Amino acid sequence: MLRSMRPTLALLLLLCGCSTQSSRIGGGDLHDAITTACAGRVSVSVLAVSLVDGHTVFARRPELLMRPASTMKLLTTIPLCVRNPDLEVTTSLEARDADGGALRLVGGADPLLSEQDLGELVARVHRAGVRQASVLSYVDPMSGHPRFGKGWMWDDEPGGFMPHLSGLTVDGGTVEVVARGTREGLTVAYAPRSAHTPAVVRPGPGPLEIARDWRAGDRTITVTGHLPAGKERRRTLSVPDSARHTAEVLKQLLMDAGIANRDLLVRPAGAADRWKPRRQAEIRRPLPLLLAHANKPSDNLTAEMLLRHLGADAKGALGDVVSGHAVIRDHLASLGVTAHAYRLADGSGVSHYNLVSASLLVRLLADVHDRGDPARTLLAESLSVAGQDGTLATRMGGTAAEGVVRAKTGTISAVSGLAGYLTTAAGEPLAFAILCQNFVGTTAPWRALQDRICLDLISGAGQ
Repeated sequence: MLRSMRPTLALLLLLCGCSTQSSRIGGGDLHDAITTACAGRVSVSVLAVSLVDGHTVFARRPELLMRPASTMKLLTTIPLCVRNPDLEVTTSLEARDADGGALRLVGGADPLLSEQDLGELVARVHRAGVRQASVLSYVDPMSGHPRFGKGWMWDDEPGGFMPHLSGLTVDGGTVEVVARGTREGLTVAYAPRSAHTPAVVRPGPGPLEIARDWRAGDRTITVTGHLPAGKERRRTLSVPDSARHTAEVLKQLLMDAGIANRDLLVRPAGAADRWKPRRQAEIRRPLPLLLAHANKPSDNLTAEMLLRHLGADAKGALGDVVSGHAVIRDHLASLGVTAHAYRLADGSGVSHYNLVSASLLVRLLADVHDRGDPARTLLAESLSVAGQDGTLATRMGGTAAEGVVRAKTGTISAVSGLAGYLTTAAGEPLAFAILCQNFVGTTAPWRALQDRICLDLISGAGQ
């Protein structure tokens, strides 16, 4: 359960977070710089507060409701840091008989499960005495739930950044396809290997295209067109039935290990299956790894799975979107955030239906900092570091912000955001959020504006 709020930073933010205080930072008025950048067309909302005493360092329309993009992942990951810091997710391979026979793969909604992990499960059951398999059933704990988030763009399919949501997913629910031009035409390789995702190659005179007919729900990968000899093209595609695909990848690995042959029957586990495993192997994933993958590279599948695990706190089993959102709402309510101050649609920020404010993000960030460890360190170590790693690896390097700004980025069409922590040159820690939206064209000028705001906050000139 959430502990009672201490009347410290969170209360101070509640009382004074709406301030529109202006400070002359970095030798110029930051408000004027933002106004010039916006040119009356783009919405920019900013809030930065001290983590020492909660005073507002800089604010510009901090209560404005904005689309968060991937800064939405803070709403998903912060409550987990607070409520369930010891979370582990488990994927298991079970054998019904001592020497094998029927095998069952049980998903645990682990977004980081890899082909290598499946290979390790095979090796472990083999060492435990499993020598042959005739049936492979699989359990997707999210079976029957929607495969896409509310408000996700239909034409983003089959992009690898927006995989079909499943509780049994290998390599992020995607296949990487590599096409190479040769003197004879085209060669195609893809990983992980699976009979669920056959590939069809149709060389021709036109430009190369790697695709899957998502409109028909087709799982066949088609490679058409031409590549000059020696040239290579790659594309990552989503898989329409991640659980079946994962089981088929496992079948291939069982065949490679000599435990199964092509006659191995692969099917979903039935509710009437009688099962008492005699051999079992597990892959366990701790929360710090999951948080880092959600926030540093901004992985959407990981954030969506964490939302479901967050919902498990309320249901006692792997939760759904509704249960996860209920926990987020409870957490926000404990900070004094009213229900009309935001809108939740998913856990990753892919949806344009989400709405949050800079004030809400800063309140979340300040509260988890105020709670101390383990929540504080869990979150901080999951955030990208300016000039060093994650989605900030190429930003603010070689400046005073390098290694000093830890933050979550957010990018979808016409939206760019940055929210996290920094320390001023005077040693004062700040929580900040910068949200920009309704622009046309590249995100480059808005990321540059965010970087400038961070640098001005760090310099603290005129405060």
